[in-house]
Amino acid sequence: MESVEFNEGLGTINSSAFKGCTKLEEAILPEGLSSVGSNAFQNCTSLQKAVLPDTVTSLGTYAFQKCSALTDITLSEGMTTLPSYVLANCTSLESVVIPKGVTKVNDHAFYQDTKLKNITVPQTVTTVSTDNVVSYPTRTTIYGCTGTYAETWANDKKMTFVDITKKATAIQLANGTNKVQMEKGQTIAPDFTFDPIDSTDIITMTSSDKNTVAVSGNRLTAKKDGKATITVTTTSGATFSFTVQVGEEPSVIMGDVNGDTKVNGADVYRLFRHVNKQITLTDEQLKAADVNKDSKVNGADVYRLFRYVNKQIESL
Repeated sequence: MESVEFNEGLGTINSSAFKGCTKLEEAILPEGLSSVGSNAFQNCTSLQKAVLPDTVTSLGTYAFQKCSALTDITLSEGMTTLPSYVLANCTSLESVVIPKGVTKVNDHAFYQDTKLKNITVPQTVTTVSTDNVVSYPTRTTIYGCTGTYAETWANDKKMTFVDITKKATAIQLANGTNKVQMEKGQTIAPDFTFDPIDSTDIITMTSSDKNTVAVSGNRLTAKKDGKATITVTTTSGATFSFTVQVGEEPSVIMGDVNGDTKVNGADVYRLFRHVNKQITLTDEQLKAADVNKDSKVNGADVYRLFRYVNKQIESL
């Protein structure tokens, strides 16, 4: 078996699932996968490339041990721990990028990787085991940010350290919008792009309504139908906010500017205050306020809504 086609919706790859598949050359794991068990690809001696999607949050020990032909591996940003012996005895592997989100590197992670020269360590890493993580430190270079644990680890183990700090000046959702749609119970890790694109910054997220959308690390979980604003801040101070809509967005009632499901004088007054720059309406309120449907909200809308409320016209 040289390749594998994974079923859509696959959630788990069990322990030892592909152990000893010596002809398997590539493992591109599917989006939505959450768990890869221990020894899952151990001793796949022809495996050259492996890609784990960011939906993977759990990776077992020895998962890729003794994959002696492995030269290219992409790990999941959904993981927080790099497990013991995960890439041990990968004797063709020269470079590894530890993904943003990993906070801990366990013992023997890169044990006896005889060609390993370069390890990129993100700012999120705060703990590295003292037990033989790297077998050949004097010929290993750590790429990281000055002042972070990456530099401390490199100095402690007498590895070469190279500072690659690049501060983010801007951040946005990778799809270029400022809105995400989710369903109740769903968990996602939003994909962001940085400026510059190779920024080394990490992010923190906060939710305006934790009961609707909860934040855990780089993941969002939809708790109930509704809307929440997520604010993202990078370590360099760049910020970005976007809206998460859980479930269907309620339909807009034209003229219901204050959102109480009624159209009356209170809506006319609120719209009048907005037009006169005494208050600012939300995006949802602006949709309800554009009663003449010309994609503008101004005095013409106030006049039309006033006439409707006073029964001078029959409809909006």
